Amino acid sequence: MIRDIFTNKWILGGLGFLIIFAAACYLYYQHTTAHDREQAAQADKQLQQWKANKQQKRTIKADQESTNTPADSITPTAEKPITTDTTVVTKNTDPTQGQADVPAQTAETADVPVSPYGFGPYPEVPIDFPFPVEWEFTGSNANHELIARVAIKLWTQGIETMGATMGGGLVYPNYIDTVYISWGETTDDDGNPIQYIHRLGGYPPACLRIVENNTARLGERGIMTAADIPSDVTVILYDEAGIDPYTFLELPK
Repeated sequence: MIRDIFTNKWILGGLGFLIIFAAACYLYYQHTTAHDREQAAQADKQLQQWKANKQQKRTIKADQESTNTPADSITPTAEKPITTDTTVVTKNTDPTQGQADVPAQTAETADVPVSPYGFGPYPEVPIDFPFPVEWEFTGSNANHELIARVAIKLWTQGIETMGATMGGGLVYPNYIDTVYISWGETTDDDGNPIQYIHRLGGYPPACLRIVENNTARLGERGIMTAADIPSDVTVILYDEAGIDPYTFLELPK
């Protein structure tokens, strides 16, 4: 009897199919969650860098307060030598002599880096901004530059973000422990309606937690529902979110 089982081609074929199917399911799961895991790792790295920068800024501020040194005095200024030159010019009676400095001043103004897309001068990047901004690279695409500008302005307003995405002309900042969701609706085997997560985005670590909760709850990844969302994660609807970068940055379209 046992020998017949191991020699029956249909049984062997069925076992082979099950093994291949199980392997395919595993590979599919690894592929579908790889991007989420990568984003979570990048966001965690950015978060650690932000914490280090924030601690450095606090240390600098504490040193300034202990020595009663004004913050403006840390950065050397070029105003003093210019004042000396101006005094010399006012004493010269030759009107053409004073005009010699004008081209130099114009050249200095022209050296200020500006956006190639008509967005004006690049904004100053805060010292504790969570990731470096290289405008030559970040500004290689108009949308990328808009995303960076929005994130920097939010940061200067005291609103902490960890990156952002853009879709439909709107910027969606990655607020910490916050996700964006669009709901869909389907039915179970009995015809009862089920609300599920049709679209998920936002803070990568929070998104990954939802995916992992779904896997733990169902044994394998299936449709994600509200049951998969941790209680400490804030949910924002995609239809009610998004920042118009041109309005927010007061830029002409």
